[in-house]
Amino acid sequence: MSQQGPPKRDKFAALAQQSSSDAFRRRDKFAALERRGDPVVVTHEQQQETQEQKLWKERMEQRQAIWKDMEQAEALTIKLLQLAQETATSLATTTTTTSTVDKNQVSSMANEFSQTLTRIHQCLLPHAAHVKAYTNPSRINRMYQARVELRLAQEKREIIQELLSLEQQQETMSETQKQQLLKRKREDS
Repeated sequence: MSQQGPPKRDKFAALAQQSSSDAFRRRDKFAALERRGDPVVVTHEQQQETQEQKLWKERMEQRQAIWKDMEQAEALTIKLLQLAQETATSLATTTTTTSTVDKNQVSSMANEFSQTLTRIHQCLLPHAAHVKAYTNPSRINRMYQARVELRLAQEKREIIQELLSLEQQQETMSETQKQQLLKRKREDS
């Protein structure tokens, strides 16, 4: 008779079970991640924090470089002041005494002065972009300035009015005094 094999249903069930478990394994992305291990997931906020930290670190390094150069320029400025003092004292001694000016000493001081000045310039030149020129105060301060000017103008007007009234009083007093003098003269005569 005919061979009886496993029922078709069982063959398909076995195939379906086997293929579904393989397909499930292939299609399950999260399972693959678990097998590989969790990669480092960086959120947008964490990226911003790291960028901010990098910017902060760069700013700190920049500030340290600026401070270092400023300290060096300060030391050179003190040296300039000392050179100016030495030059002034040497010139003062030559004017008070009859000795002549040592041209070599003056020229060496002048050379040292110009070299020190160029070194100061070299220290501060890279940071010139960070220097901002002084500007007038903001709008608020301009309003304050306008109020002060208005108050001063009002006080000036009051003072001028007082001076005018005093002059007018003096003129009327002088006229009355003149009239009184004329009356006395008439009476005396």
